[in-house]
Amino acid sequence: MANPPTQQTTVVTKPPPRNHILRWVATFILGLIILVGLAVLVIWLVVKPKRFIFSVEDGSVNNFKISNDNHLNASFNFAVRSYNPNSKVSVYYDSIESRLDYDDQTLAFNVVSPFFQPHRNVTRLQVKLTASYTTLLSSVSKDLRLEKKSGKIELNLSLKARIRFKNPKTTTTGEKTTQSQIFISWLATFILVLIVLSGVTVLIIWPVLNPKRLVFTVEDTSFQYFQISNDNLNASFNFTVQSQNPNSRIAIYYDSIHFKVIYQDQALGVGVMGPLFQPKDEKTRFYLNTTTNNRPIGLPRWASNDLKVQQKKYGKIKVDLEIYGKIRFKVGVWKSSHRTLIVFCPSVWIDFYE
Repeated sequence: MANPPTQQTTVVTKPPPRNHILRWVATFILGLIILVGLAVLVIWLVVKPKRFIFSVEDGSVNNFKISNDNHLNASFNFAVRSYNPNSKVSVYYDSIESRLDYDDQTLAFNVVSPFFQPHRNVTRLQVKLTASYTTLLSSVSKDLRLEKKSGKIELNLSLKARIRFKNPKTTTTGEKTTQSQIFISWLATFILVLIVLSGVTVLIIWPVLNPKRLVFTVEDTSFQYFQISNDNLNASFNFTVQSQNPNSRIAIYYDSIHFKVIYQDQALGVGVMGPLFQPKDEKTRFYLNTTTNNRPIGLPRWASNDLKVQQKKYGKIKVDLEIYGKIRFKVGVWKSSHRTLIVFCPSVWIDFYE
């Protein structure tokens, strides 16, 4: 007697509704925001933090010169006053980077020596920056020349620091709550509510815009010329870079674009490209060129030898391309403030024979 055929049953599990998933995600994020807000509230009431105050007391420029091909050479010196008004917080400034800008153009950058600043202390810093053959936008070059004639130049000095806080142990004194403490409590509550509302706003806007990362691809590379003599590099690099904006509701303003060619942390060339606009859901090509203009770049001996070996043995060299600048987003009629763009393209090969 034949056995009856076996019936195979497929069990299909119905996924939870999408709105339920979003509700759980929103609840989790909201709870996290509330916990962070409570932590901020407690720390605020105990430490009573105040903003650090920085001011430029004096500034000067020496050897200021703009060449006919819009390259800047100058030395800038600033006396910066740093004030820590906190009574319970001291600060370790572990690293400090200084940058000098004119409009959206970076003119020079440097580092400042680390230091420790006790509470309620004033420390004065000497910030020195040097612009060495910095490529300028034509509009920036024109404006700088005009301001130089007036005897004064308006610049933006930025300090970016990595810091650590030192907070001595506090003890409870048993004093009654003062009016200032009540005010701080209300202020902290207001900040907490503001954080919660901001989180809810983000939860609403994020799914609507569905923002995606910009995608950059190096499509083509070439040399116009490349020569190393006595550890001095004279070269011209060309890059074709495709920028893809996958966002269907966000357009991009590239207000300033700078780029750097790097070989194992050694800069081989820098350049700048003019501003442009990228519509939403669009691909745009950047044509980047940097040249030494017969002003060779000094190389360390190891870099010079490595590049010569790669040129002779492989017929090509491998470099890194770094792109950075200022961008703005456009959604409908709304435009954002400036945001920093940093793109790093590692291991880009350039063939000598193409």
